Amino acid sequence: MRKAALALGLILLASCSINDRVDPLPVAKMTKICLKTNEAVHMSGFLPELIHQFERHGVKATSYNGARPKGCRYHGNYVARWTWDMAMYLNFAEIKIYDRGKQIGLVEYDARVAQFHIGKFGTTRSKLDPLFDRLFAKG
Repeated sequence: MRKAALALGLILLASCSINDRVDPLPVAKMTKICLKTNEAVHMSGFLPELIHQFERHGVKATSYNGARPKGCRYHGNYVARWTWDMAMYLNFAEIKIYDRGKQIGLVEYDARVAQFHIGKFGTTRSKLDPLFDRLFAKG
């Protein structure tokens, strides 16, 4: 019986984690980034929040549809999903940053296995602020 309780406890503990990953930008000074609009992301506030995250670090961010505009050396794309558990919350987000097609940075937020973690609730900004601070830590 004790082993079963311990196993259940470990399973519940494992289902409580929020994971993140940040590959910091190696760029000394990025001044502009172009973000490809992802029509599959249905939360209308996500792209404006990404623009805010870059701009609070001194990077002018614009969005585009279709082919990347000429003059966009630094560019990025993103995916994001929300889910419901008493309230909507950001379940997963991934932002990739490129320099002329070569990936140079990454931000990932993953609460897909956070069923019992109260920290999954909150604003998208509260989730992205510390991750973007880490993204720009070397720049």
